[in-house]
Amino acid sequence: MDRKKLTSYFSLIESIPWLCPTCKSGTLEIIESSLYKEITQESHAILARYEQWIPEEIMYRYSCMFRCRDHSCNEIIASSGIGFIGIIGYKPDDDGGYPDPIYDDHFIPKYFEPALKLISVPESCPDSVSESLNDSFKLFFSSPSSAANNIRIAVERLLTELGVPDKTAQGGFIKLHNRIEQIPSDYKIFKDALLAIKWNGNAGSHQGGTQLSVDDVIDIYEIIEDVLKKIYDSDQDRIAEIIARINKNKGPGE
Repeated sequence: MDRKKLTSYFSLIESIPWLCPTCKSGTLEIIESSLYKEITQESHAILARYEQWIPEEIMYRYSCMFRCRDHSCNEIIASSGIGFIGIIGYKPDDDGGYPDPIYDDHFIPKYFEPALKLISVPESCPDSVSESLNDSFKLFFSSPSSAANNIRIAVERLLTELGVPDKTAQGGFIKLHNRIEQIPSDYKIFKDALLAIKWNGNAGSHQGGTQLSVDDVIDIYEIIEDVLKKIYDSDQDRIAEIIARINKNKGPGE
């Protein structure tokens, strides 16, 4: 998982190689003619107060379209978010004075439609789990805490898929922590990983509590991606079978 892709800005001269959410192989390129931006009212007020152009005080709201570079896919993705003006270099002063800054517009996405696939989810992963993760992907750029809460929901659903009950014999609700403690012995190796997701997910679900950073959410994306790969990736089963066969035969053999 490339954290830089999820935490960087983009511009017309500096793109981010986000994967197409449809074909999952091509990368996205901005359709330059689709980019629309407007300076915020707050920025207009600052400029009016000082009666001059101050690039560092400019904030935008933008919308644009991206297209998948894979021509066999050619999917269109909509995006919106915020922007600012940043320094990208300096122009030498011919008179030997201070160099003049060179500015460019930078944009920070808050929304994609369809949502980007932020982690790799095995095809055999149950729909109930992948649906919660997809809900999380939709919220990641605009509300990291809400995204984390949906990862927590994915863990709840994963435990259900693994046969861990969510209610007592009397019909009472079982807390996630207790459910993780009851995980079947075949999956005990994932207990600490799921608890880590639970802690950050709890922070995302409780208003007024600790606010999660983008990096906090990426942490648990990496954890859930690893857990799902080890449980549902067919390559893991195939390699385990190879290991068992070689060890059983103490060397080559059918």
